[in-house]
Amino acid sequence: MSEQDAAPAPGTPPVTPFQPAVPGAAASTAPRVPGSAGDGFQRFPTGMMDLPAGAPAAPSGAAVDSDGEGQDGQGDGVGWAPASAPMPGRARARGIAAWALAFSIAGLIASFFVGWGFPVSLVGLVTGAMALRRPLESRALAAWAVVLGVTGLVYSAGWLVFAALTADLFG
Repeated sequence: MSEQDAAPAPGTPPVTPFQPAVPGAAASTAPRVPGSAGDGFQRFPTGMMDLPAGAPAAPSGAAVDSDGEGQDGQGDGVGWAPASAPMPGRARARGIAAWALAFSIAGLIASFFVGWGFPVSLVGLVTGAMALRRPLESRALAAWAVVLGVTGLVYSAGWLVFAALTADLFG
């Protein structure tokens, strides 16, 4: 093995031989297992690595001073700016307000003709109230669902009271 074969490639950090944690112990030639006793770790495995002397300050080669001047010395005051690519957002969970409005409208229409439309209006009212509490829902649709659900309940109650009075259920 010649000296050229043993020399590291330019730009790679020098490799230091393993130093045992116990003074006086001989260094073994067996491969080390991370986390084994006597490893002598100085940082966590996810910690920052030391840059070798002479390495560029930024991997992209765009060195920026702390005063905001770029590599060319121009005082544009911008300094380093993050990339402006949009972050991928999660899909908006929508649809409860629209369902609430549909149930409220169906309950209101049913309550014009029969008194037994109140369960549908009640479903629209409760679902509209749930949609008002969710941040991604349309507040206008949810508010209309609550208003029409209450209106459907009032009309249904009116029909049921009329039917009870007509049948002499109250005496």
